Amino acid sequence: MTCFEVMEHTATPVETFAEILSFLTPEGVVLFSTLTIDKLPPRSLEFWYIAPRNGHITIHTRRSLAALAARFGKRLHHFSDGMHLCLTQPPAWLR
Repeated sequence: MTCFEVMEHTATPVETFAEILSFLTPEGVVLFSTLTIDKLPPRSLEFWYIAPRNGHITIHTRRSLAALAARFGKRLHHFSDGMHLCLTQPPAWLR
């Protein structure tokens, strides 16, 4: 499943993630995008990603996404600060 530019726009990330995962088969994976910000820049409330009125209401770090996935028995692979893969274990087609 793919999920682009969703996780930063939800006020209920746990519930949203649970709903996304509910559509997976046992070997399914979720490829999703959301920017992780592990170090805030100076004047971070003016940072383009956090700025008011851009719709980003939940800001994530790699650690927060890993904790979210772990809550559901999943793990994450980070391709970059913006692209992530959620899975239980690598399915045969991904090995």
